[in-house]
Amino acid sequence: MSRSSGSESKPFPPQVLSCKLLVDGYNLMYAIGYAQVADTRPKALESGRNRLIELLAEHLGPFANQTCIVFDAGDVAPKGLPKFYQRRSIHLLFSSDYLSADECIQEILQVHSNPKRLVLLSSDHSVQRKGTARGATIRDSEDWKQAIELLTDRALNDKQPAEEALDPSKQNPNLSASDREKWLREFGF
Repeated sequence: MSRSSGSESKPFPPQVLSCKLLVDGYNLMYAIGYAQVADTRPKALESGRNRLIELLAEHLGPFANQTCIVFDAGDVAPKGLPKFYQRRSIHLLFSSDYLSADECIQEILQVHSNPKRLVLLSSDHSVQRKGTARGATIRDSEDWKQAIELLTDRALNDKQPAEEALDPSKQNPNLSASDREKWLREFGF
């Protein structure tokens, strides 16, 4: 991938590398009508970004912090904002070190800590191919509600084994009550 700076890739924040929903920001904004491709006015893009963040935060609820939206930077990035920040618990990344958000997303896919648990939301075919190659679940931007349902279903299923471990009916019968309490304290329960 060619990088606009011509240097080695910079590390991403850990929240990006462990996110469970990765969103191609402008791609989704265009798909749901929050922006028009031909309208690159800063105010129009800012309005679209804000509406998108609010929409996703509302639908994601407590899972918003597992989401990263990547936006193109180029001439459309807001002046004075850092390239990575958080709003409404959603992680936002501007691709200022890349020629496009697509390149940035592809690099995130390459170095993501668990791409097989990742839901990728983009209609860009090159991004989708990279996501498929890394084992991510792919959804077109028009299917954003399905992507959110996948994320929430997976997150809820991930919590069940921990809850089952605390269920006395699922305990190891050879483990004494005092040993069980010791192990629970050891692991912060």
